[in-house]
Amino acid sequence: KDFTFSQLAAIRSGFPYSIYTVPSSLDEINPRAHVIGTGNGLLSAPVPVAGGEQLFDASGFCPSAACAYGESGRNAFAGPGLINIDLAVSRAFRVTFLGEGGRVTLRADFFNALNHANLNPPGNQPNTPGFGVALYGQPAARAGFPALIPLAETARQVQLHVQISF
Repeated sequence: KDFTFSQLAAIRSGFPYSIYTVPSSLDEINPRAHVIGTGNGLLSAPVPVAGGEQLFDASGFCPSAACAYGESGRNAFAGPGLINIDLAVSRAFRVTFLGEGGRVTLRADFFNALNHANLNPPGNQPNTPGFGVALYGQPAARAGFPALIPLAETARQVQLHVQISF
């Protein structure tokens, strides 16, 4: 009795992003990468690396600026998805203090309750450090779709709350 339970779940597929080559001149703005062979550069299975996973093979893309304006489309690649569950549980107690009636509410909020580690989009420029590597936590640099603060990755957080009402 007097318990309240609430939850908020966010489950989504990955944001789209593009893979770019290094421009050969300042006139070229974000030239798209040229895919080599029949594949799309995506590894058949992610390879664990320090702090994340390697999702793309750099050898699947032309490494030089001479291959600028390749056939890879704008936002042709999908980043890793996200799973996040927030929970809250509270209980209210009736109290009497010095003849006055009141209520004490105890509440616990659990943000990222499952402590699920989500990957950020991988680096998107071949032959640069971190290309194809999706890191856990905050990205070092923006890659493709802009990093949005409300969607930022955080570890599990617990918040305790006491409310006294008279």
